[in-house]
Amino acid sequence: MNKKTFATGITFLFIISTITPIAIGYKATNYDYEILTQGELIQSIDNPFESDWPMYQHDALNTGYSQTSFPDSFNKLWFKSYMKDLNINMVSPFASPVTSNGNIYIPGDTPDLRYEVLCVLNQSNGSLIWKKVMPINPNATGGFHSYRSPAIYKGKIFTTLGCFPTFKGKSKIIAYDENTGDTLWEKLYFGLSYYSSVTVADDKIFICGHLSFCPISLLYVFDANNGDLLWRKIFRGYIETTPVVYDNKVIVVSGRVSGAILLGYYPKFSGKSRVFAFDIDNGEKIWMNKIWGHLVQCSPTASGGKLFVPSTIMLTHFLGISRLSTLDLDTGEEIWHRNVIQERGGGWPSSISTPSVAYDKVFVTDTKSWLHVWDQETGELIWEKEIIPDDPSLSSGVFVSPVIIDGKVIVGASANSGFSYNELFMFNESNGEYIWNLKFYGESYAPFVVSNEMLFVLNVDGIYAFG
Repeated sequence: MNKKTFATGITFLFIISTITPIAIGYKATNYDYEILTQGELIQSIDNPFESDWPMYQHDALNTGYSQTSFPDSFNKLWFKSYMKDLNINMVSPFASPVTSNGNIYIPGDTPDLRYEVLCVLNQSNGSLIWKKVMPINPNATGGFHSYRSPAIYKGKIFTTLGCFPTFKGKSKIIAYDENTGDTLWEKLYFGLSYYSSVTVADDKIFICGHLSFCPISLLYVFDANNGDLLWRKIFRGYIETTPVVYDNKVIVVSGRVSGAILLGYYPKFSGKSRVFAFDIDNGEKIWMNKIWGHLVQCSPTASGGKLFVPSTIMLTHFLGISRLSTLDLDTGEEIWHRNVIQERGGGWPSSISTPSVAYDKVFVTDTKSWLHVWDQETGELIWEKEIIPDDPSLSSGVFVSPVIIDGKVIVGASANSGFSYNELFMFNESNGEYIWNLKFYGESYAPFVVSNEMLFVLNVDGIYAFG
């Protein structure tokens, strides 16, 4: 038996040995929480898409687009320090807040990194409404854990508790009452929910994860009402992105290497990642196709019958090239693609952002602080803009996707040398004309959120509310 066959056999045995406990039921535990005040009810829980931002990139398509009115300029309304006001650690660049009914829900960690935290603030004044301190998996090895965004759906907020690489680790999904913080149900499931946020649609919860350092990933679908496991899929590769739900399909992207572990930091000269579409009711595979790139770290987006997938080949971590692949959502066949020149090297694999899609256009930022806008149907470049042309020290956080709202696109750039600061810009979505900008101190890499004509921005120190 050669070494490759032996290693494959060990991986197979490990998977088989761990399949049985996957997604077993877990008795709900009421962790301590405190009701401090009750936010004013802004709108119906059953209609969250009017002015709320209920999940990562706003919706189950990951569009980053809100169909509400929005002002042309802002002033700072309030600021809350993570450490001083909320007693939580800095949030992750992959985890955005979510909003509902006049409240904003912020994931984080305790300063000692032993617990995950969910803080709920009143949008209008930043007052703390309730706070949950949740013990992470005891087999976790330490480090930041809140890499994922929660999701709000029909009066419940769903959040996952992950863990860092360990062969014994299980993640957990918890459903809370949106208004009180009461625990409604909990479920354990196997695999690391690293950067994959919760997607909710059609009374179902979609969660992805992978098995530590093994190139094996899992997709789970739970009943949003009671947490029952409906179906699951196991396949090769690393899923570190958020699922997309479109037209009775759930789409996931499985990369060949992981940006979350050191094994991902070596060049490859060729290779492709896999894109899967499954039936959301029974998990039957509808199609699978391969796309250019080993690493898929920013999530795909769906719109107009098309799927937009950002990817990177590890060799281009040094050369500085990423790609946006556009697939037909019915067949998985590629329609068009575009390459983007990135900054070379660095401590993190280069990537373009999760695409935001609206007005028949695709909006993407890159590490060189450029905003690219393509025609959704043809891939033709409509316009592009260097966000801050007079400051070469700035780059856009590629995990901060553009926010599209009311004919405007909001983007940001952060200083990556010297004194850290962040600058926000608002442009006209049709032609890139400048509308407004704001500069403030502290790097910002977490995704923006807009809600009730307010803009919420997280940086290394805390959360800003502009309105």
